[in-house]
Amino acid sequence: MPNIVLTLIDTCVSYSMNVEDNKTAYYLARYNDAMVLLMSYFPLLFTDFILDLETRYSAGWMYIAVVALMVIVNLVVVARGTILEIV
Repeated sequence: MPNIVLTLIDTCVSYSMNVEDNKTAYYLARYNDAMVLLMSYFPLLFTDFILDLETRYSAGWMYIAVVALMVIVNLVVVARGTILEIV
């Protein structure tokens, strides 16, 4: 539970401070904050709060998908920026 509260506070502070240099960095930071906030809810699903083991198993695969999506989006944005700088 404390990780959810801390992540929510971090997201609110990050949204209130606009320190990114460009538009892409701004949106990527917002995306990452939202994804981390979403991922902070998953540990609750792996406790005895959810009694059905199949539901926990499915939640684990959803967690893996969310992490993979976040990594892929970040890699695409970094690769796009690198390619645009080279060209």
